[in-house]
Amino acid sequence: MGVGAYTGLFLSSRWGGEKRIPATFKFFVYTFAGSLLMLIGIIYVYLHTNDGSAGVHSFTINAFYNAQLTAADQIGLFWLFFIAFAIKMPIFPFHTWQPDAYEQAPTATTMVLSGIMVKMGLFACIRWLLPLLPTAAIKFDNVVIGLSVVGMIYASLIAIKQDDLKRLVAYSSIAHIGLMCAGIFSRTEVGLQGVMLQMFSHGINIIGLWIVIDLLEKKTGVRKISQLGGVAQKAPVLTIFLVIIALANIALPLTNAFVGEFMIFSGLFKFSYWYAVVAGLSIILAAVYTLNMVQKVFYGQVNAVTSAINDIALHEKIILSVIVVLIFMMGIYPQPMIELTKSGVQAIMTKFN
Repeated sequence: MGVGAYTGLFLSSRWGGEKRIPATFKFFVYTFAGSLLMLIGIIYVYLHTNDGSAGVHSFTINAFYNAQLTAADQIGLFWLFFIAFAIKMPIFPFHTWQPDAYEQAPTATTMVLSGIMVKMGLFACIRWLLPLLPTAAIKFDNVVIGLSVVGMIYASLIAIKQDDLKRLVAYSSIAHIGLMCAGIFSRTEVGLQGVMLQMFSHGINIIGLWIVIDLLEKKTGVRKISQLGGVAQKAPVLTIFLVIIALANIALPLTNAFVGEFMIFSGLFKFSYWYAVVAGLSIILAAVYTLNMVQKVFYGQVNAVTSAINDIALHEKIILSVIVVLIFMMGIYPQPMIELTKSGVQAIMTKFN
């Protein structure tokens, strides 16, 4: 399952919320089932490798890339690997463990899961599926992109109805991951480059959101949107940071997520403008649930829960300032990151082609 998954399971089961045991068990079943499928696929590919010297099988990545696999082999292997990666990301319909796990896990654990672990599923699609199983990736690209786009709209609609801040951000993350998965299977260089940028940007933004939510919960004792209000009057600095991070999360121009999403949509449009149009609806929906959350939690009238809240401390301001600086740096001048990932993207596209 990976170090991140095991760490998340242990920390959630020990220090999570009231429903941590059912949520952790569900997380375990999903990830363990995916890992078993992937293990079967790895063993099968291993048996079809040859290091070129003495007919010896090998687990090296280059040996896997050069494995003697027929088109029929690739089709079966594709689903063994993809389901494992789809659970890890997660994308629809393999996503149901995520909202429960994010809600019940301690905030620090949630940061690890959402900021790092889910990116492993995306990275695995780039590093394994495209170059290892190119025939199957082409055959099932419409299926994967279709699932990703459906998941984006589905998760965004559910996020609009959420009253718990953690669950809202969890469904928001599912929508963003769906877009990145669609960008990978658009099989375009610009789309894949956008995914590389967006993985980094999404990690920054979602960790910033978790920090703000954790600060709110510690100061008020609640996470329910309906129980909060008027926080801006009591904690104006925290509000400024939240608004910037929230606007970055919906890919406002000059923020980091805008660059990656623009490139992903460009790649998706080259693949199919219909997918791009439907996926684009998630941008509108993201603005709806994000701005609605900002308005209800930080503006309006102060109530009994928020009347005693105070603003954030210096060390908290420093941490959030670093996140905001990264948001604007990536949004205004993303070229260094583009150059950093360009060779890797070209190498993957070369192996795929």
